[in-house]
Amino acid sequence: MSPTIEAAAEAIHDHIGGAVFNGMQDFTTFVGSLDVLLEAVYDSLGSVNARFEDDEPINPLVIDHLEELRSMLRGPIEFARENSSVFQAAHEQDLERLENPRPGEEKMDYSRQ
Repeated sequence: MSPTIEAAAEAIHDHIGGAVFNGMQDFTTFVGSLDVLLEAVYDSLGSVNARFEDDEPINPLVIDHLEELRSMLRGPIEFARENSSVFQAAHEQDLERLENPRPGEEKMDYSRQ
């Protein structure tokens, strides 16, 4: 495996897979930012493809294949951009109560459902 890809994959596993959230707002921000990660992969593949076209003796079929892979990321990026609104809609009451809790009210535990 490429050391560059391995390092990037390890960073994703460590920072995303091992993420610890400090409350609902922290998780809300996380969910709403996943498109940024996918966009970084999209942009990075574009940079690599441009270098291949300009600097490296890479067959155009390979560049086309990588560009197709890159273009396929547009769908997941757009889908991930919906995360915030989906999360907000699914947890509207919870988020409202976090901002305006009732006296003595506890956070809802979805693991018991």
